[in-house]
Amino acid sequence: MEITKRNNGDITILDLDGKLLTGNDVGYYRDVFDTLIKGGESKVILNFANLSMMDSTGLGELTRSYTKAKNNGGMVKLVNMTARIKDILYVTKLITVFDTYENEEDAVNSF
Repeated sequence: MEITKRNNGDITILDLDGKLLTGNDVGYYRDVFDTLIKGGESKVILNFANLSMMDSTGLGELTRSYTKAKNNGGMVKLVNMTARIKDILYVTKLITVFDTYENEEDAVNSF
């Protein structure tokens, strides 16, 4: 997995590329996300355009990220989800928890 960090004002955008799976991928994502929160960056958009797969551990980590950001006065929003990722969120009913957007501009403006 590769993660590219960008900023739009006080909003941090993480472009996720690859797979968010048990093991190194999830650990790497957790380290990147926790570093953001520790640095005071709690308004986060996760760009899933290039995320091809996510397993239950990745989903758990995504939920942990949401809680961690919210506890620090921020929010995690999801954008550009593939059909596969949307299906996972619908099946688990997490689609009702996360704010999701079709494009980055709408996600940024939602803050």
